[in-house]
Amino acid sequence: MFNVIVCEDNKEMLKRIVNIIDNYNNTISKVEYKFNIGLIRDCTDGIIEYVKKNLDKKNIYILDIELKNNQNGMNLAKEIRKYDKNGEIIFITNHSVMVMKIFKYKLKALDFIDKTDNIEYRLLENLDIIYKNSVNEEDESSITIKSGKREYILKLSEIIKFETTGIPRKIRVSTIDSIIEFNGSFKEIEKELDERFYKSHRACILNKDYIKMINKDLNNLYVLMKNGQKSLLSRSRIKGLMKDE
Repeated sequence: MFNVIVCEDNKEMLKRIVNIIDNYNNTISKVEYKFNIGLIRDCTDGIIEYVKKNLDKKNIYILDIELKNNQNGMNLAKEIRKYDKNGEIIFITNHSVMVMKIFKYKLKALDFIDKTDNIEYRLLENLDIIYKNSVNEEDESSITIKSGKREYILKLSEIIKFETTGIPRKIRVSTIDSIIEFNGSFKEIEKELDERFYKSHRACILNKDYIKMINKDLNNLYVLMKNGQKSLLSRSRIKGLMKDE
């Protein structure tokens, strides 16, 4: 999930920004890709302290350049960059002449939006860029396994599930086009997986993106995957899986 910090002293403009973000979120099905507004300020007070405490998040900064009490969004961005080198910065202002200073200060801003421009279109365009870049990065995430003398690099986005085989340290992985058995342990595997994966049973880790149906009959619990495979589901793990539906 993206963490959005908005600094804008015009109430009407702030309302428009929030509505644009809400509307974009309605087009996104996966919670982990939604844009959560973590902080709203009409001045720079408290923002740097918030940044320092949230460096582990994917931060998006939407900053007005000219703020009340002679505060400046560009100076705020310079301070932000001291702590957050990777957060995306989007400037919004009435003064397009300020754009050259952004390059001068090397702030690595994603965009500079003039308030007299079509702000809805421009901001949606930026949110879409951030979203698609994140999806592409995630899709390139992979795990390397060795089976016999062969080494496989598997994209996480193509893995359906991992399951034990009944043989100590022998794991079976099902992907969209293959089934491979290799030596390993769930403890080792889980370190390389992301939030798409869920341990539904002590003998199964599944990719939530491939779930077709969850059978909730306590006498016959299982998860049906999109490729037709059934995955184990224990009573103690069903609640956690249902939260992600």
